[in-house]
Amino acid sequence: MDADTAGIEAVDRFRDELAAKGYSDVVRISPAHKDWNEVLKARNGLSAIPAQTHPKLEAYHNIVADLRCSESSSYAGYLLSKGAGSAVAGILREVGRYQAETNNSQQLLNIASLCALAAKDLLGGDILHQLALEYKPYTDKSKLKSHVDELAQCAVALRQSTDVFALKNLADAAIRAAVCLEVEYGMAQKLGSQDFSLFMG
Repeated sequence: MDADTAGIEAVDRFRDELAAKGYSDVVRISPAHKDWNEVLKARNGLSAIPAQTHPKLEAYHNIVADLRCSESSSYAGYLLSKGAGSAVAGILREVGRYQAETNNSQQLLNIASLCALAAKDLLGGDILHQLALEYKPYTDKSKLKSHVDELAQCAVALRQSTDVFALKNLADAAIRAAVCLEVEYGMAQKLGSQDFSLFMG
């Protein structure tokens, strides 16, 4: 498969289809350039197009890396010290803020960060590592409205059951919506530019 957006999606799709049929040990041989023709061009001294990354995959992994590197905010620490109920209430407040300020990618990062911290501190799960391993761009073709609807559905599920699965789904929905804003609309936001202490009242 080519080392470009379509090739990356095709490999993930084929890998999933083969795994469903019992073939779990599938290895991709990836060209060093965009495709095998470009490899031949490079070997013969011609200008070749380099291998490409998938913009959504790159954005998703960058967001997860930023979330993993960020330190717990004072707001998150405060919520977690109060127990699961306060942590979930804080997460749901962030979802409400996002719904009120649609297209605010900072709120999405806050939601994902709080979900990850709650899963780790309250329930002992590292959801960010799991999310990074499981994300496949071919499954992420939704437009922003669908991501917002999914975020709302995941918030309802979290209200009903505070477990790692619900936190992971909500974090994934928030990250996918942030990826959509970044890739489709050019609205990137770094974690940490918002002062959580404003919401502690």
